[in-house]
Amino acid sequence: MRSYLEVMRRLWCDEVSSFDDEFYHLPACRQYPKPIQRPHPPVHFGGESDPALRRVAEIGQGWYGFNLTPEAFAQRVRRLGEILDQSGRTLADVQISVSPYYQDLDERALAAYRDAGADQIILLAGGRDESRFCRKLDQLDALIAAV
Repeated sequence: MRSYLEVMRRLWCDEVSSFDDEFYHLPACRQYPKPIQRPHPPVHFGGESDPALRRVAEIGQGWYGFNLTPEAFAQRVRRLGEILDQSGRTLADVQISVSPYYQDLDERALAAYRDAGADQIILLAGGRDESRFCRKLDQLDALIAAV
């Protein structure tokens, strides 16, 4: 994975890109157009394990927590902060996203995610037909407005 990510970074950033290691060989080439983000698009990693959080600290610009309670999310954010500190970075250096997915969601939970450090909360909306889907969106809108 790290090799593939390095290949992408070189393609995104170098005028003439090349890369060679035990996992990937990219002969000298050019790739255009380049991304508008500088130096490249942000790379976000998901996963709640310490190895996943270490990837964020070492080479990531964001972390995506999935299906965590507010308490579990807060604990993982604290742990990410510790690991970032060991790498000479801080929580301010990464964007933190969470998707509660199937967790119970109310005003208290949304506020807890925010207070624990979520920069972005990704909410699930679904419905068997258009009217149910629209009702769900209205419910989420009201919930967000209340926080």
